[in-house]
Amino acid sequence: MEKGGALVGEGGHVTRLYRRRWLMVLLFSSYSLCNAFQWLQYGIISNIFIRYYGVSALAIDCLSMSYMLLYIPLIFPVTWLLDTRGLRIIALIGSGLNCLGAWIKTGSARPDLYPLTLCAQLICAAAQVFILGMPSHLASVWFSSTEVSTACSLGVFGNQLGVAVGFLLPPVLVPNIEDQDSLSSHIRIMFYGTAAVATLLFAMVILVCHGLSLRQTTLGVYVFSLVGMVVFTFTLDLGHLWIIFITAGCLGFFMTGYLPLGFEFAAELTHPESEGTSSGLLNVSAQVFGLIFTTAQGQILDRFGIQAGNIFLCCFLLIGAIITGFIRSDLRRQRANQEVAQAGALQYHTDLREMPTPLLASDP
Repeated sequence: MEKGGALVGEGGHVTRLYRRRWLMVLLFSSYSLCNAFQWLQYGIISNIFIRYYGVSALAIDCLSMSYMLLYIPLIFPVTWLLDTRGLRIIALIGSGLNCLGAWIKTGSARPDLYPLTLCAQLICAAAQVFILGMPSHLASVWFSSTEVSTACSLGVFGNQLGVAVGFLLPPVLVPNIEDQDSLSSHIRIMFYGTAAVATLLFAMVILVCHGLSLRQTTLGVYVFSLVGMVVFTFTLDLGHLWIIFITAGCLGFFMTGYLPLGFEFAAELTHPESEGTSSGLLNVSAQVFGLIFTTAQGQILDRFGIQAGNIFLCCFLLIGAIITGFIRSDLRRQRANQEVAQAGALQYHTDLREMPTPLLASDP
C-alpha cells in the first residue's frame, strides 16, 4: 500500500521512495545514450572510414556487428551477476567499460590503428551487455508499482535517443559523404528520432490505457508496426522524399515504441523470475534474429531488390503479430504486488488496532 512517499509492504514493513530515483533513471539514460551512440558511429559513414583506415567494408561492418555478436555469450554471466550482486556493480562496470572504450577510440584516430579501434569497439560492445538489461530491473527496484512502466520507458528512451544521435552527428561532423549515404542517414535519423519520442509517449499510453490489458496494448502496437512496414514498403518507390520521411517516422514510432511494452509484458509473464533475466533473454533473441534477418535481407536485396526484402520482413512481422495474439494476459507481477499491498495494508491496520491505548491523566 502506498502511503505518502513510502510503500507499506508485507508485515507492515515500510519501504521509502526516494526522490533521487528520478536522478538514477536520468544517469542511466545518459550513459545508455553514450553507449548506443557508439554502436553505429562508424557504419553510418562507412565510406569515409574505409578510405581512412584502408580496410574493407566488411572490416567496418564488424565494428557495428560486434555489438550483436558479443551480447549473446556475455548476457548469461552478466544476468547472473545482476541477480546475485545487484544494480550497483552492474552500473559501475557498464559505465566504466563504456568510458574506457570511448577514450581508447579517441587515441585510435590514426590510419594505422584500426586494430586498436576494433579493440575499443569490443569494449563498448561488452559495456552494452551490462546496460541493456537494466531498465526494467532499475524500475522495479527504485519505483512503486504505479511508476514502473514510466521509469522503464525513460530508461529505454536514453538508448533510442543515443542511436538517433549516432546517425545524426557523424554526417554533420564529417562533410564528405556520398549522397546515397546522406539520404540513408536522414531516413534512419527520422526512424530512430521518432522512436525515441515514441518510447516516452508509450509510457503515457500504458497509463492512459489502464483499462485495457497490457496484452491488448502490446498487440495493438505490434499490428500498427506491421501496417507501418507495409505502407513504407509500397510507398518507397513513389519518388517523394517527404512521404518516405513520414512513413519512416510512423514505422519508428510504433516499432521501437514497442520496446518498453515488450520489457514490461515479459516481466509480467515471467514473474517471479528477475526482470534482468526476462529482459536479457529478450535482448538475446533480438541479437540472434537481428543477425539472421540482416544476413537474409542482404541476400534478398542483392538478388531481388528492395521491395522483395521489405516484403520478407512484413511476412515475419505478420507471423509475430499472430503469435502475440495467442499470448495469455497473465499479469503475474501486478497480481503479486496487489496481494502484497493488500496483505501489508491489512497487517498495518491490525497493528494499529492492537496498539495499547495510552492512560489518561485522570486514571488512577
